[in-house]
Order: sequence, then structure tokens, then C-alpha cells
Amino acid sequence: MKMKKFINAPETITDDELVGLGMAYPDILTVDGHLVISKDLETADRVTIVTYGGSGHEPAQAGFVGKGMLDVQAVGDIFAAPNAKLVFDAMKLADKGHDVLLLTLNYAGDQLAGKQAIKLAQKAGLNFRQVVTGEEIQFDPNGEDNKRGLAGAVALYHAAAAGYP
Repeated sequence: MKMKKFINAPETITDDELVGLGMAYPDILTVDGHLVISKDLETADRVTIVTYGGSGHEPAQAGFVGKGMLDVQAVGDIFAAPNAKLVFDAMKLADKGHDVLLLTLNYAGDQLAGKQAIKLAQKAGLNFRQVVTGEEIQFDPNGEDNKRGLAGAVALYHAAAAGYP
């Protein structure tokens, strides 16, 4: 038999991946369910940075959580945005009294989850700002909405965190 994939079970791939990430980098981050949290968040006295998105194309975004980078990432299942409640939970967790910067990828599922999470954040009175990536070109002769915004997010993560200790 020829191996095609290196996974335990399709139903648990995201959970398994996150457990492994937490075990690989215990000095940099903590994994709590589908939230990847920088160890530096606890003492952050600044605007904090939250992002979110589906798994399956690592190291984005969880691979950018850590010192001088992202503070929290809400992780969805394979190629699927996390639900709005998880994104909102990430925003609440990151709120240290200096506002939260919510970085949103230019993907329809992420856009929808972000809009719903923002409604929850507004209702809760959180102070935040959102930046949406928009760097990639969309071409679909059938007119379907299949835009993406992953590659340019790496530069955005670096720029947003520039100057943070």
C-alpha cells in the first residue's frame, strides 16, 4: 500500500495538529482547544493582534504566533474558517485594555466569520480595529467568489507587530 497522507484520522486532524504544535513549541505558545496563544500575551501592555483561519496550510497562521508576532489565532478545521464565537473568544482573550487588532484574510469564509465576530465584539463593548488583506488577484471566468488572501498576510503580520518587543 502506498502512503498518501500522514494523519491519524480525518476526523481529528486539526485537533491532532494543534496538540503537536503545542508540544513542539511550549516555550513560545499555548494551545487551548482551537486557540493558539502566545506566551507573551499574559504580560502584553500594548495593542494585541488576533487573526483566524482554517487549518491545512500551515504554518499560516498558527506558525506566526509568538514573541513579536501574533498574540492569538483562532483555528478552524481544514480549509474552513473558525466560527464567529471562537474568533470573538480570541478577541476577548487578547483584550488587555489597549485595543485589539483583528487581522482578517481575504477569504469568503473568514470574511463572514469576522463580520459575525465583530457584531459580538461591538455588543460586548470591546475596543478593536480590523484590517482585511486584499493583496491577491481574483480571476474566475464563471464569476464565483473564490478570492484568497493568504500570501500577503505574512507581510501584514510582520508590519502589524513591528516594534513590539
